[in-house]
Amino acid sequence: MDRLDAEFEQASEEGRKSFIAYVCAGDPDPETSLEICRVLLKSGVDILELGVPFSDPLADGWTNQCAAKRALDSGTTKADVLQLVRSLRQIDGETPIVFYAY
Repeated sequence: MDRLDAEFEQASEEGRKSFIAYVCAGDPDPETSLEICRVLLKSGVDILELGVPFSDPLADGWTNQCAAKRALDSGTTKADVLQLVRSLRQIDGETPIVFYAY
């Protein structure tokens, strides 16, 4: 069973919903993004969803468009997003991490 299935099964057994936190990776810059994710993981989110910054996220609304632009303007690349996950796994090896990508 993977981490995601395990979380949903545990939440169901406990009669609760899973809390999924979304962060655009690299927003406003890679270092701050890591710190935001670190705090979320330490605070007990059930699942962390990382948005992969994209140049034209028009269907995502103003907030996500601005987050993606800030991440890209700070130089965030796909390799940086994967490095973020590597760094997060050193902090927390169990919480499911999923990508929101185009």
